[in-house]
Amino acid sequence: MLYHNRFAGHMSPGDPRTIVSGAGGCTWPTIPPFRVQLSSSNATGEWAFLRSRPIILEQDILGSSHDLVDWHAIEQPREVYYVRLSKIYLPWKHPEYSYFIRIHLNAWETFRVWEKFCRGKCNRDVRWGVQYRTIQMGTTGDMFTAFQVEFDKLRAPGWRPS
Repeated sequence: MLYHNRFAGHMSPGDPRTIVSGAGGCTWPTIPPFRVQLSSSNATGEWAFLRSRPIILEQDILGSSHDLVDWHAIEQPREVYYVRLSKIYLPWKHPEYSYFIRIHLNAWETFRVWEKFCRGKCNRDVRWGVQYRTIQMGTTGDMFTAFQVEFDKLRAPGWRPS
């Protein structure tokens, strides 16, 4: 059954990752996904686009290592000027590792950085919850998640616009 789940620690032929790609701090034998979808079914205001037009990011294989992984946008809605997702593992913080989202929407003067602390498996979706620039301008919603995407797909399994 594990071989039918492409996120259960078994890499398919053609997957560009190795067994240590970004594996720092991950419970063995898991590694982070090659592609990630940032979306939310209940985003509001300036974040409403996340309900129907997700951000798709892909690992920078050449610029990443065991303890640092960066994902860059390969598909982003017109509202997004810049976005990058990073996973950083610092051995002295074991078993914890951190994710950072750096995002800049076109309507903003500067970008925002959000951090999420995790531990355990890395082949999983990461729920970020409510994030915002100002609450009055709307939020990402409590369903804001970095979903795993198969290395050869552009959407998370079962994802539908809301």
